[in-house]
Amino acid sequence: MLRSINSMVGYAIRARDGDLGKVVEFYFDDKTWTIRYLVVETGTWLSGRKVLLSPVALGEPDWESRTFSANLTIAQVRDSPDVNTAGPISRQHEMDLSGYYAWPMYWGSQYSSGTKYGTAPFGPQMYIKTESQDEGSTPESHGDPQLRSTGRITDDHVEATDGAIGHVEDCIIDDQSWMVRFLVVETHNWLPGGRKVLIAPESIISVEWDESKVIVGLSQEAIAGSPEFDLRQPVSADYEGQLHDYYGRPSGQPSGAGGTMPQRVTDTNGQDVGVYVRRVDTAKGEAVLIQRAERLGGGTVVLQARDVEQRGQEWRVPYEDLAILEAPPLSPNVALDAYLDFWDRLGTGDMNSSLDEFMASGSGPVDSQQDVPDAQIEAMVKERLQDTEGVEHHLVRVSVNKGTVLLEGYQGDASGRLAAAQAAAAVPGVKEIVNMLVIRAL
Repeated sequence: MLRSINSMVGYAIRARDGDLGKVVEFYFDDKTWTIRYLVVETGTWLSGRKVLLSPVALGEPDWESRTFSANLTIAQVRDSPDVNTAGPISRQHEMDLSGYYAWPMYWGSQYSSGTKYGTAPFGPQMYIKTESQDEGSTPESHGDPQLRSTGRITDDHVEATDGAIGHVEDCIIDDQSWMVRFLVVETHNWLPGGRKVLIAPESIISVEWDESKVIVGLSQEAIAGSPEFDLRQPVSADYEGQLHDYYGRPSGQPSGAGGTMPQRVTDTNGQDVGVYVRRVDTAKGEAVLIQRAERLGGGTVVLQARDVEQRGQEWRVPYEDLAILEAPPLSPNVALDAYLDFWDRLGTGDMNSSLDEFMASGSGPVDSQQDVPDAQIEAMVKERLQDTEGVEHHLVRVSVNKGTVLLEGYQGDASGRLAAAQAAAAVPGVKEIVNMLVIRAL
């Protein structure tokens, strides 16, 4: 679901053994527009110290009580590396936190080879000049790409291709992937009878942090005519569809250049399976993120870009809707590359020839409050698979990260696939199952 960042400020953070504090702001990386940390003000119990927590450490939020649960103890947070949140957060600071908490390094799948886990970067890749960079330098030459506070971009002026259009008032994020999906722009001081509009990061040409300015590749007229946004209402799929239909162009394409990108995604039978989010680059090639329809389980799924074809005003995928139902939902503890491996192993023909058998998913969260080391979980899962009737354990590869169990490989039928997931879910300490086992005749 899409949510306002401002509405999440003030949420309580609850550790396994008590309250940690409240969220005061968020940090996103300025290359991919993805939230990487929540800034938590601890209050009197830790002398008001502010700490950084990765979304990876959070459980399912309680939206009604405005509470995030954290799979941490108060002692862990108390003894964590002290990071000065008032200054720039360097890559070294992030590495200290990652090493202490055993969080995956989200930059691993993009910046190094052979990294199996880590929150893969999402969103548009763009050059953003920082205050400290000299002419001719790049973010990479400085080694530590800086994180940006969501509070830092709020109130920044927004420049269209032909002049000022408004200022940033808020950010809208996907609460599953933590991607910044839209900036909320207030146009009241620039347009007669001004109103709030949404602009996607794909439309941003550059951000001039030293001048507090966001430059977009859209004209004033295009922005002024876009669908009006009401912060009091959630961003529905219908509204998002209207927005993409209106100016869902490729990044940087100015208004009036002609053509729009479709948002609707359909299967081989022309049935709706979800809405297009964006394309992303991975070490294994280009991938497409699709917000899956609720009837197919919801959540964001990852497909190979080569499998997604534009047909008129929609995207077409070469699968029937049941295949999309079985696509493992995106998890922050699994690298994007693994999802592309899943489709490579699956093959269009394999899926469409056994749709009825492939209904049992076996993916999703597991209600476990225990904290068990990943290596111990992996050993117990492998042992459990060997002892489970109907599971061809020699065809299953098991990996574990922060309690998330990734099952890869093959099974001969749907019952074996589901039995493997159920066996893994019964192991103490397992928090989530990502079942990428593929059914094929053996």
